[in-house]
Amino acid sequence: MRVYNRRVSGHREWRIWHARTKRLREDYNGRTLQSGRWQSRDAGAACVRAARRFDISWVNPERGEYYLGDRSNAGIDIIDTRHNTFKRRLGGFVGVKLNSSGGVNNNLSGPDGVVSHGRWVYGGDGDSTLKVFDLDAPPASALKQSVATGGTTRVDEMALTTDGLLLLGANNAEDPPFGTLFAANGDFSTSQVSVITRVTVDPAIIPPNNGLSIEQPAWDPKTQRFYVSVPQTRPAALSTVRIPNRFAKAECS
Repeated sequence: MRVYNRRVSGHREWRIWHARTKRLREDYNGRTLQSGRWQSRDAGAACVRAARRFDISWVNPERGEYYLGDRSNAGIDIIDTRHNTFKRRLGGFVGVKLNSSGGVNNNLSGPDGVVSHGRWVYGGDGDSTLKVFDLDAPPASALKQSVATGGTTRVDEMALTTDGLLLLGANNAEDPPFGTLFAANGDFSTSQVSVITRVTVDPAIIPPNNGLSIEQPAWDPKTQRFYVSVPQTRPAALSTVRIPNRFAKAECS
């Protein structure tokens, strides 16, 4: 099975491509995924709302799981990649939010960004919080923390250090946009996520009131830096965040 996502007309599209059957299909306890909807083969009706609004997805190869930010159902869907089956959903997100004209307001909807390390899944939400889930906990108590970033819009793209102890999240819908550096859980058995600092960009590079944004960060263990993509700047530049030591203040360059 191959899992991928891409942007289409400004929106992300995801597909699960099964090489054997060449169609979108997942079976789990009598349920089948058809065109983004989990259906009951017995009743022939939808078990949940069709997944028409979704965002970032993430694969955890160690656990053999695929995580999808499913806004239509206000949660992160977990797919077993070894058996191509739906396992469960991590709830607690704001879901789809509408603007005054009735259209979807992506800036306030969630979940958004998704990453994981070991037993921990991190999901950005439309209320500017980071949701922290323990995969080893019972479903009813999997949500361990909701950490505010101090913004008013979604926590979107994220990246973790190799050891899972630092997480950088992008509040890309703010004006001006900013990043939030968190102390994450690594391989700890209890959740102790906290905000270390807010990371801002020089206004000469991303001036406010221009609709400019930041996008996907990535961690490079060799240089010990987070690299953040900046689609448009003034002037053009690449923003990086360097961590001189494990929990020191972030530096931008």
